[in-house]
Amino acid sequence: MFDKVQRLIALFGRESWSRFLKVYLFGAIVSLVETASIAAVFPIISWIGPYSNSAPSWFARYSSNEALTVLGALYLAGLALRTWAIFVTAKLNMSEGYAFGTRLFKTIIEQPYEWHFKNHSANIRAVILNDAQDIISFVMIPLGRLISQITLVFAVLLVLFFYFPLPTIFVSATVILIYALILLVLKKPIKKDAERQIHAHTSRHRLSTEAFASIREVRLSHLENKFVQEFAASSNELAMSSTNRYVYVELPKLVLEALIFIIFAFTMLGRSANFQLFEIASLPALALFAIASLKLFPMGHLVFVNLANLRSGWPLVTKLENFFKGLQHQEASLECPPLKKCISLKNISYSYPGSAHTVLKDLNFDVFVGQKIAITGPSGVGKSTLIDLIAGLLQPSKGTIKIDGMQLCRGHGRDWQKQLKYCPQNPCLFDMSIKENVTLGSNHSHKDLDDVLRLTCLTDLVAKQTEQANHTAGEMGRNLSGGQIKRISIARAMLHPASVYILDEPTSNLDSELASSIMDSVFCHATTFDFFDSDT
Repeated sequence: MFDKVQRLIALFGRESWSRFLKVYLFGAIVSLVETASIAAVFPIISWIGPYSNSAPSWFARYSSNEALTVLGALYLAGLALRTWAIFVTAKLNMSEGYAFGTRLFKTIIEQPYEWHFKNHSANIRAVILNDAQDIISFVMIPLGRLISQITLVFAVLLVLFFYFPLPTIFVSATVILIYALILLVLKKPIKKDAERQIHAHTSRHRLSTEAFASIREVRLSHLENKFVQEFAASSNELAMSSTNRYVYVELPKLVLEALIFIIFAFTMLGRSANFQLFEIASLPALALFAIASLKLFPMGHLVFVNLANLRSGWPLVTKLENFFKGLQHQEASLECPPLKKCISLKNISYSYPGSAHTVLKDLNFDVFVGQKIAITGPSGVGKSTLIDLIAGLLQPSKGTIKIDGMQLCRGHGRDWQKQLKYCPQNPCLFDMSIKENVTLGSNHSHKDLDDVLRLTCLTDLVAKQTEQANHTAGEMGRNLSGGQIKRISIARAMLHPASVYILDEPTSNLDSELASSIMDSVFCHATTFDFFDSDT
């Protein structure tokens, strides 16, 4: 148990764990207050009405109505505290759960570019959007409830044991034994179904991501049925494992109800035969057992439910631990001085992780400030890889890249990229207006933006789009043509001057006059890398 607590602390961090612990302790204290109200039932009812002769002298001056009012107030106070505890617990769990997901998102988005090659984006989304919240729902919430419920159950049992030792021992031992046996039998099936749920969630994320990201190819290649069938199979697996999980948590309650019926039947048979295992005949005793049962039976069952949820949720802890182990350590950020003279590539070779194929081998060249260099070659020779190396997104397998004689290391990446502007072959547009897609939230003057829009022939398009009800580019720029998307990408690069421009197929989808204007006048004073496919 201590080992599992340590694993949770390592996963969430000590500050977050301390907040969980405080709320858990608050829930336990509320349970003790509720127990105090239950414990008061037997003596108060024993001292009023026909039993008033046994009341102590200090209690005799209170009427029966006053005593019952106090008892009711105590009980309602316990319920009010329980309601407050539920609110506080829910608020903490939800805020911590989404904060945990946000921390995961931040950690993942800051991972080195190379790390993303090894991890499917759908798996990443499943971790952030499902697993980060499910670990709260199936581990942290059940853990908090378990602490509160076990505290309440044991405290109430102690009260009952104080007044009625034999019946309490018999009933509690029987119930605990039944629940323990059922939990032991269901231990492996619960874990297996939890792993099936995790796999099904990940599969559904992957299928939906791939289908909708390539909807044109899916439609033209008639792949709809393939994706639907695979998605349905994952959904069925998720449905079956969820059904099993629901049955597992409800099964003990049904067994307990059957047991209570059997005990009741034997008790009635015993009474008819003038035999009783134990005697509980007084009104105070019946009242105590009635109120205690209102707490014990639901709470006793919920203890099992939360134990089962913890069991089914624990594979998520293991999955997230393994996921964190696969994250790469962030290098300390290093300052990269402004480019003044030359970018040098010496004996550059690169192979992707896990691949024996060398994409680039012994590449050497220098590019001086203000110089333009065009790099051509057929598809697959490593032009995109070279872009990533120059931009500091990847590190060479061999060789060095130097900026004015300083070797470009992994730690320089973020600072070096501030000096670059990149226009990709397939630009990524967001579901925002054209202006927002150009500026991407950066600081700029209205004049600079207007000049850039004019130079890239986007002014009329912006004016026309503003008049439309839906004036966004659409998901991945689906509302725009290829040429319009390319011009927006070029406008992004032009909006803020940079030391180095990396242009991948910059003139594709552009007419020759516009392409010539941009290449000759806009990027004339900057160091520019132009990448072209020699097959086009």
